[in-house]
Amino acid sequence: MMQVMINQIIYKNVIIIKFDMLCSLIYMSLVFAVYLSATSTGLNVMTQIFEQKGFDYLGNISIFTIFFFGMIGNFVCILYIRKLPYHHSFFIHSLGYLLFLISGLLVCSCADKEDGICSDFWIYLVTIISSAVSGFTSSGLFITQNDYVAQLSKYSKKAGLYYGIAWAVLQLSQVIGSLYSAFLIVKIKQFYFYCLMVAVATLGSLSFLLVPQPKRYTHSVVLLQEDEQQFKSTQELRKLNPISVILTMKEFRVQCFIFPMMITGCLLSFQWNVMHYVIENSINTSSLSDEEITKYTLFVMTVLGCCEVLGGIFVGVFNSYTPKYTSQLLQFHLISIALLLAIMNTYEQNYGLCFLIAILWGLVDCGTTSTLLAIIAQDWNDHIQYFGLFNFLQCCGGMISTIVSIIKTN
Repeated sequence: MMQVMINQIIYKNVIIIKFDMLCSLIYMSLVFAVYLSATSTGLNVMTQIFEQKGFDYLGNISIFTIFFFGMIGNFVCILYIRKLPYHHSFFIHSLGYLLFLISGLLVCSCADKEDGICSDFWIYLVTIISSAVSGFTSSGLFITQNDYVAQLSKYSKKAGLYYGIAWAVLQLSQVIGSLYSAFLIVKIKQFYFYCLMVAVATLGSLSFLLVPQPKRYTHSVVLLQEDEQQFKSTQELRKLNPISVILTMKEFRVQCFIFPMMITGCLLSFQWNVMHYVIENSINTSSLSDEEITKYTLFVMTVLGCCEVLGGIFVGVFNSYTPKYTSQLLQFHLISIALLLAIMNTYEQNYGLCFLIAILWGLVDCGTTSTLLAIIAQDWNDHIQYFGLFNFLQCCGGMISTIVSIIKTN
């Protein structure tokens, strides 16, 4: 009789813990959705807007700088992230992208000026410095996010589902940001568009301060006490240093995923650097204003964002019932199809085909990222150096793709 009562108490406590963890997960992801609705939207159209303002390669250089300093940031951020409360880490690391959006204000305000702060020297200097800061801090932001989800999913044993939910909610930012920007940018012009982005990103940064710290449940729950002891023992065994990120690549299980991790960076680079070229090539830009051209781009990005959300939900559930490695193979097939369609559209010049590319791209981007992170959290015991390695390889892939896109543009 006593054993039955103990089992009932444990069951009720586990249900309460899972509900509490899920609420924390959804709140954190919703804050990310608000924050990234400004920052991601700004990045999606940044290269296009900079070129429209006469700075042909500034957008490409900025994205390369973000990836490069993001790569460096991974070596440093793993040393101190778990020493900070999560809400403080989120807030501090979110300020970098905010600075980058402010530099976009400078570019838009200096379109017809060439003296003082609006000279090419200062424009490039300010934008590149802000890109470097945002790249460095973005590493800490996403390592913190990945580690936060890992701590929450520890008690559920379903990391794939938790990462799927987190990235599905987070990717609402693509839908929200692209949709309201598409309708507003024609009316408020690009300078005020960046003002709006700065305001929304500031709201998101401040909201990070309210993200709850994952709780440590040890009372009356034997299974969770064992998890806690395991967590402490693994913490003691970890000797983190910048080299530990690179050393993880010696492991065979990691070597199998080096290329897939780099692919996630290529997906981001394509979205930021190349997608707008594919879209512009499909419409008659000569009869449209700069804001109207950007509006067409944002419509496609809205569809891409919707499919990011669907991809996160579908893959999160799919990973709970099938091997994650099977999921990865399926997603790489979809990448190949999307790339072939993008190449075809350079000849077809069909705006409708851009939406099909966005659908496939959205499904794969979110699905691939959430699957890889679930593997790290669940199969690799959520060691933070693996999250650092993921971001490092993602930045490497993004840098390579950005260089290729610049060469292709030339």
